[in-house]
Amino acid sequence: MKSFVNKPGMKKESFNDVPFDENPKNYRTTQYYIQALLRKFPDDIERLTKCPEEEDSNSWIYGNFRQFLMELNYFAYAHKDVSTGVTMPKMSFKINGIDVDCRTAAKNPPAVVPAIDYITETIDMATVSILDQKLFPSGVMTEQGLGEIKTFMRRLYRVFSYSYVCHFELFQSLEEKTHLCERFTTFAKRYDLLAPQDIHIPDSYWENKKSSA
Repeated sequence: MKSFVNKPGMKKESFNDVPFDENPKNYRTTQYYIQALLRKFPDDIERLTKCPEEEDSNSWIYGNFRQFLMELNYFAYAHKDVSTGVTMPKMSFKINGIDVDCRTAAKNPPAVVPAIDYITETIDMATVSILDQKLFPSGVMTEQGLGEIKTFMRRLYRVFSYSYVCHFELFQSLEEKTHLCERFTTFAKRYDLLAPQDIHIPDSYWENKKSSA
């Protein structure tokens, strides 16, 4: 694939408008290919989550996890005004009759902190983990690295559950723009990265969303 450069004076619609290539091997990294897919097929959850035949499944999981982390930073920032240390002094909620009480693993022992702190600290810890060369040498996922991804997928999913329960209008607005939670959940189910009991948002939400589209 030819190199692409953003140039001064480019129109907004042309910025980062990298020509799409069907073959992931023609991209420098798997994550770049995923980003190209997101630009080309933003609503195609099946295509966005299914590993291409040409791609190694471990690289696919690793690249998608990195992409989720990047987008979760924007998701967290969108909550800065509605989820503060005053309005949400702890991250706890009830969904499907289950009480979920979140404690940040950034403290030793894990402790109750304001919801926004839990969110940002969890994203930060996951980012540090994904850059650990012992777990992911040169971006190659080890068995221990996969275990780390599963751990953080569970913790990060709670961020979506919290937003869904406590800030539903904001959650819905973000989801309409990005489909981030739907992609995250579909991806986790496809590659067994989340246990069924850790998935809180009911399937009916996604089904109703599609039927009303």
